[in-house]
Amino acid sequence: MKTYATLGPACCRADLLTELLNMGLTGFRLNLSHTTLTACRPWTEAVQQAREASGRPAELIVDMRGPELRMGALPQPVTLTAGETVTLGPGGLPVEPDILAAVAPGQEILLDDGLMALRAESCGRAVTCTVTRGGVLDVYNAVLDGASALMLTGETARGRYPVQAVRWLLDIARQAEADL
Repeated sequence: MKTYATLGPACCRADLLTELLNMGLTGFRLNLSHTTLTACRPWTEAVQQAREASGRPAELIVDMRGPELRMGALPQPVTLTAGETVTLGPGGLPVEPDILAAVAPGQEILLDDGLMALRAESCGRAVTCTVTRGGVLDVYNAVLDGASALMLTGETARGRYPVQAVRWLLDIARQAEADL
């Protein structure tokens, strides 16, 4: 199982990146959605320093700019089963109103980088959808379902506790792999 942390202001020092690699992290993600590769040069140099200090071959994933919309915070993992009906927006899964306004009946909506899919059935203040490809949005089940990689984003890029977030991700992934 590969595991990645997203580089950002909270996770960009060579000593911190070295610690994360020594914990077992596979590598790092560089998100260029709101910046340039040139602006992130200090971060890529810190990754190189961490590689050298840890003696581990850290992978670097570069996430290019492109449209992506995010679902709001979920209080617990959500299981979506093919054929079931779900609601996006008020009374259902948290989605920004501007996104809901752009959805048309019959439109396919991809979740979790396309791992899950919905088809919009009726649209309004909330959008009613049929799940066409199900799944679970959480770490443990991602491992059990055979995911090849897990990635932390905001928790490492901007969070206050990147080391604890990586420790949590690795602990859950290791436990799930042990349970296979």
